[in-house]
Amino acid sequence: MRASKLFIALIFSYGIVNAQVTDELICAEKAHFHRKALIEKRANNDAYHGYNIGYHRCFWKLNPYEGSDISGSVLFRFRVDNTVDSLAFDLIQQLQVDSVLVNGKWAKTERRSNQVFVFNDQKWKAGSLDSFTVYYHGNPAGIPGGWGAYTYDNHATGPIIHTLSQPYGAPFWWPCKQSLTDKIDSIDIYVETHKDFKVGSNGLLLSDVSTSDELHKIHWSHRYPVVTYLVAIAVTNYVEFTDYAHFDGRSDSLPVLNYVFPQFEASSRSEVKDILPMLRLMDSLFIPYRFEKEKYGHAQFTWG
Repeated sequence: MRASKLFIALIFSYGIVNAQVTDELICAEKAHFHRKALIEKRANNDAYHGYNIGYHRCFWKLNPYEGSDISGSVLFRFRVDNTVDSLAFDLIQQLQVDSVLVNGKWAKTERRSNQVFVFNDQKWKAGSLDSFTVYYHGNPAGIPGGWGAYTYDNHATGPIIHTLSQPYGAPFWWPCKQSLTDKIDSIDIYVETHKDFKVGSNGLLLSDVSTSDELHKIHWSHRYPVVTYLVAIAVTNYVEFTDYAHFDGRSDSLPVLNYVFPQFEASSRSEVKDILPMLRLMDSLFIPYRFEKEKYGHAQFTWG
């Protein structure tokens, strides 16, 4: 892809850049992430997260025609690590938590900077499976420190909202357990937006249903473990097309789903085909492509 046409890989891809990687750079990066891991390990104790995340159901409402606001809810299902009276999730303090529902009742919450603690009168019992639902809203675009985790922008033919949360940006736009060590087992993502827009996200597209004369709701379902920062959405007036990668020794094929800006459709249809032999080669040399029951997906966005 040309530099002017950078893509988000919604499931699995790596970008290669021309850069000199020195031993000093490698050591510095290792030290940096080691410090980050230690901080996370200290924070992820009984008084902080205190649970192992299993499933999320996310529902978001946004409309790029109207700006960058987002509202919605996120269901957490999890296994409790130890008996405690509160559990926490991460959400940048510039976003507003409207309420949290536990077992059908509104729960007491307490915000401590960029974490929100959810209290349970019956305590969260060690080893139990439980859940809560967070309702929230706000404008994540441009929050200092977010590094483009949630971006509102325009391209030549329309507005766009896209996310890119690596590695610590997820709480800048959605309530979650910010962790690089506890993957989400599975996730359903629902996005309601204007009918002019498609929504790219993780997994398989299960439904696209009209909710009014102007709006529709899109449902993506991802059934592979996924780290929090790789949950992504991209919303604009995409043109959609699909290619297929055929693997050695297997009769099935992998959909390569592409969401591109209308003004780049012709060139993208030609250039994206270069990815097909790459996928086949990597699959034959290493291990089978890890998300072969879903897709390999691209959604074009405005960084370049």
